[in-house]
Amino acid sequence: MGGDGGCHPNGRQFMQGTMECSKYEKEQRAEPDKREQALIRTRTCCLTNTPLESDTLVVADELGSLFAKEGLLKVIALASLLILKSLPHSSAPC
Repeated sequence: MGGDGGCHPNGRQFMQGTMECSKYEKEQRAEPDKREQALIRTRTCCLTNTPLESDTLVVADELGSLFAKEGLLKVIALASLLILKSLPHSSAPC
């Protein structure tokens, strides 16, 4: 009984579609998401998530993130305003 090298056709590993997919298949399924994310990243502003049109001025940082210049300036202005409001006001000269 047994030991002849045969296989059991009712075992899960021999039935199509019942086993977990291989590492290669997982990478193939995940690859379109990576491509789609790269397209989105190169076509939208990282701060405002607005689309970067052909007439939009674009600024990039050292990591390659793209920003709409107007959106970036608005964020910088808002941040500097918040910083100035948070500073304590003193009447004593420095």
